Amino acid sequence: MKERRNTQRKQAVINAVKQVKIPFTAEQLFHIARRLVPGVSRSTVYRTICILRDEGCIKEVCLPHGKRIFAHTDADVLCVMECEDCGRFTTFPAAELSDQLAIVARETHLSPVHTSVY
Repeated sequence: MKERRNTQRKQAVINAVKQVKIPFTAEQLFHIARRLVPGVSRSTVYRTICILRDEGCIKEVCLPHGKRIFAHTDADVLCVMECEDCGRFTTFPAAELSDQLAIVARETHLSPVHTSVY
C-alpha cells in the first residue's frame, strides 16, 4: 500500500468527518474543514473522501442524478430522501424500510446485499 502524507489540510478533512454525526455531502464537508483550516481546497476534500471511502471509514450513497452522500460506516442502513426541486436531502431511520424489505426478501426467496429505492 502506498504511504500517504498526512498534511495539516488532509487532517482537517479527517477531523471534519469525525465531527459530523449525520450524513453529509462533499460540499458540506468542505465548509466544515475550511472552518478548521482556512486553506483547505475542494480537491483535498474530494481526495481525502476517496481515501476514507476506500479504507472503509465512510460509505457512499450515489443518488440517481449523480449527487453523492457520505456517512460513517457504523451508521445504520442509510436511507435518504431528496427533494427534486431544491436538492435538499434528509436521512431517516431504516427500521420501517428494513421491515418492508425483509417481507419482500422472504416472499421472493432473495437475500439482498444492497438495495436502492428511488
